[in-house]
Amino acid sequence: MLALFKDVLSPQKCGKNTLIQKTINLGGTSCTFKKPIPPFARYEISSRILCWDQKWVYVVSHFTRPGSNRPTRLLVGPQAAKPSKATGEAKKAEDQEDCIYATAIAKYVFKAGRVTCSPETVMTECGLLPPRPSTEEQQGSEDGTLNEKKGRQSHWSWSDVQDECQKHLELAHNFADLDQLHGTFIGRSGAAIYAY
Repeated sequence: MLALFKDVLSPQKCGKNTLIQKTINLGGTSCTFKKPIPPFARYEISSRILCWDQKWVYVVSHFTRPGSNRPTRLLVGPQAAKPSKATGEAKKAEDQEDCIYATAIAKYVFKAGRVTCSPETVMTECGLLPPRPSTEEQQGSEDGTLNEKKGRQSHWSWSDVQDECQKHLELAHNFADLDQLHGTFIGRSGAAIYAY
């Protein structure tokens, strides 16, 4: 998260166009194990933004056997320009699932002071989203030529990003529903079995 959102977490002083500094706060996390991780075993963690809504950014992290995280290419960072050694080694999803020890999900919120910031706005400020198509581009271009041109310029088009986000949003909202567990606290309203 620090690598992706460094531009708003510690913005550079650039005059009038300086971004407003924001903080990122962890709102919750959950981890589900698929198989045990033996004591002292090595493992890798790969994380990615799963989706977002009006308030939360949901990040999924997979704990896997060493050597199983071999992306076809890197898009951000010092190695982004270099071709990955793993090109052509992509495995099917069924094969990849056998490497997973556990999967975790976390939700984060952006704040500018006490004001909650929309994740989409923050991602746009950091240059992480492709440009939103104009109204003319959405209504015209039924032949798809504009989308093809944009697809060549960036990793994904605006519609690709929105489709991917919507695909996982229901799953993320099921995790967010666990906030209702706070209502199960008995506290002073009932009996307890024992005090330690």
